[in-house]
Amino acid sequence: MRKILFALACVFISISTFAQYKYRDSNRVGISFGVNQFTLNTNNFQTKPELGWNAEISMRGNFYNNWDMVYVIQFSENNFFVATNSLSPVNEDVNYKLA
Repeated sequence: MRKILFALACVFISISTFAQYKYRDSNRVGISFGVNQFTLNTNNFQTKPELGWNAEISMRGNFYNNWDMVYVIQFSENNFFVATNSLSPVNEDVNYKLA
């Protein structure tokens, strides 16, 4: 019962928040952040997923005759480990980063 009440409260809050959003004839800036988990799917070598991050900034430009355009720039860093074979008795994982 508590889960249902919690879900209904969340739905009500999100509906009331978006209900207050009206059309404004102006430019807007948005910022968002996130966490991702990335891995490579391949049969050639063993990989393990690792956490990375995303950051984004966007701007909505209002132009003539109700024509809008959104500019977005997004930065991300994806990390994963690749298992390596070494001459030592302990195998090491190499961390790779994809910007």
